[in-house]
Amino acid sequence: MHYDRNSQQIDAGDHIILLSEVIDLNKAEKNPLLYYNRNIGPIPGNWPNK
Repeated sequence: MHYDRNSQQIDAGDHIILLSEVIDLNKAEKNPLLYYNRNIGPIPGNWPNK
């Protein structure tokens, strides 16, 4: 993914929010991942109902 070099930084307390325009994108035919509880893995089949 490529971003426009003219991004905007917004101070948000202990975070910085970056706003930018996507100028190019490649899509892969892969299953999505889920970030939860500081872990990254496949989305469970019964999610979100656990």
